[in-house]
Amino acid sequence: MPEARWWQMEDSQIDFGNMIVNKTDVSKLLLLDFMVNYAGNWYMLPHAAEVGTLTEIQGIEVRDNFGIRTLIQPANIVDPPVSTQRKWSVFQLHNETDASKVPPSLLFVAPSTPDKLEGKPLEKVNFIRDEMANMVWGIEQTINSGMNKGTDGNEAGIRLQQLLKKYNENLEEDDVTENENNENNLKYKLATSVPENWIPFIPVNTDTSNRSIKLRRAQTLRAIENFAGQIKPRTDLLSPLSPYFINEEEVPKAGRIAEAKWQRARWFDGKTYVWYGHEKKVGRGGGTSGLKFDQLDYPKK
Repeated sequence: MPEARWWQMEDSQIDFGNMIVNKTDVSKLLLLDFMVNYAGNWYMLPHAAEVGTLTEIQGIEVRDNFGIRTLIQPANIVDPPVSTQRKWSVFQLHNETDASKVPPSLLFVAPSTPDKLEGKPLEKVNFIRDEMANMVWGIEQTINSGMNKGTDGNEAGIRLQQLLKKYNENLEEDDVTENENNENNLKYKLATSVPENWIPFIPVNTDTSNRSIKLRRAQTLRAIENFAGQIKPRTDLLSPLSPYFINEEEVPKAGRIAEAKWQRARWFDGKTYVWYGHEKKVGRGGGTSGLKFDQLDYPKK
């Protein structure tokens, strides 16, 4: 974006002449050419628009020192129109069914607040990529306790395990098959266990005509006698829909954090509004669940 003040120089840390560019670095070459030749060709013209309105600017007429008037139209308008040419635009409204119905210079001024008060998260889910298990996990770090207060999801899972243990004398954390004639006392595990607050997402192909991949919410099994069954999510962030899909690009390598919290703001008319909103942030990296299949445990000596 252009600087707020006319003729403001770049920051001292910016040195385009010291940029190391190879002949094959097309993206760097384009960026360098644009910044050196066209970085000063920005003009900011303020235009006041009311909140919740649609504004259309069909063009700007520029009159130079010679009295010549030039009409500057939006950059994504092609004259003559070419259907096969890709139009360049920024912050343009999009119509999935028919793009021709949306004017290229139409801007919607959505009502928004620059600042708001936020409470502590009632729900918090950390989406991480597990490369070893080839899946994505939604870790319920904070769940709603039912008293309008968030509680630790991992501790809630541990308390549930302890509660089930009281009603179960023969607790088994994993599916174990023992052989009475096994002299070495080997134990076969169908799969290792994961914490209760780890909800798996597996990659699936939603359309057989292409190779697009989406992440679908799956379920792990609770291998506890008398309480065996599917482990279901305990947050509304992971349990409103069935089936539950997430676009693969929504969970990058750094992960993604989704939070649900109460928010409060005062509007320009003086009224106060309180709502329950969702917010997503960049995660803190990937992780591993330690999930393994077909394991053979040797006795400790």
